[in-house]
Amino acid sequence: MKSLLVAIGLLAMLGVATISSRAASVADFVDFSLLSPSNTVLLPGRLYVPPQAAAEPNSPRPLMIFLAGSGANGSNNLAQLDQVTDGMLQQAKDRGAYIYAPQTISTWSSKTVTDEVMTMVDRAISTLNADKNRVYLTGYSLGSYGTWTMLSRYEGRFAAAIPLSGGMVQPDFVPAHLIDTPIFTLHARDDPTNSVGFTRNVLNSILAAAHEPLPTYLAASDPATFIMSNEAIPAHEEFRDLVHQFPEPATDFLLANPKLDLMYYEPQLGGHESLGALNAPELYDWMFSHSLAVPEPSSAILFLTGLFAATTRRLRR
Repeated sequence: MKSLLVAIGLLAMLGVATISSRAASVADFVDFSLLSPSNTVLLPGRLYVPPQAAAEPNSPRPLMIFLAGSGANGSNNLAQLDQVTDGMLQQAKDRGAYIYAPQTISTWSSKTVTDEVMTMVDRAISTLNADKNRVYLTGYSLGSYGTWTMLSRYEGRFAAAIPLSGGMVQPDFVPAHLIDTPIFTLHARDDPTNSVGFTRNVLNSILAAAHEPLPTYLAASDPATFIMSNEAIPAHEEFRDLVHQFPEPATDFLLANPKLDLMYYEPQLGGHESLGALNAPELYDWMFSHSLAVPEPSSAILFLTGLFAATTRRLRR
């Protein structure tokens, strides 16, 4: 039987048999909590500060936000770091990027909580020279719910987003607010914790808002991988071609609206443990290729080029 993470799209494509999602060390992070005027902690949080921020104080640095799953809920300001993978931390070190990892007591859906997250994002921009044009939003499981919700509530604030294994949203969700944000999302059909239907419903609402037809998704018993990508973006074609090189059958659903830089990868197998995807360097090539400062008609090209190169190297071994 395949390893749980092999079924997660990016890692399966890279030919990795097992992937560790070991947690980052708390020693790499500083306290970055939101406090009340009386110094009560309103929102616990940790921040990785890259050395480049001190060495080059006049150069704005990218900022990654990670919203953890429910297993990290609490107020100890530590548990959320158990889900920040070594791979994410290494990419922050290599690229000179901040990582902001807040902690919620119970939910990322509350408007109070998401406003508090944005307060700290704005604080990083104003006091630490985080780049307002390169703020990237990621989330796993419950944090994926928060990712979709925040993309709607704070339209135009994020350069790209990666929601993993979750898609439940709030009544104030406005799918049209997500049309202009590049999104790469993963959800396995056999996820026993969060139904893949949650992510499908969110995607369908975005497609409807963009006046796109809705797909017919695959049955749970179908061994094929479902891929949603945009036929108007050349780099997405490379992504599709790459997926079709692998033995597993794949079914394509093509988007036509050139504004939708939206990719969805749905393998039959994979379960709920998709955090290992955040260890794939090529995922960060894709994410960091986006900026709010400039238009990006082929924004996934770096991701796909790196992914193809990595796959080719492994296939030749």
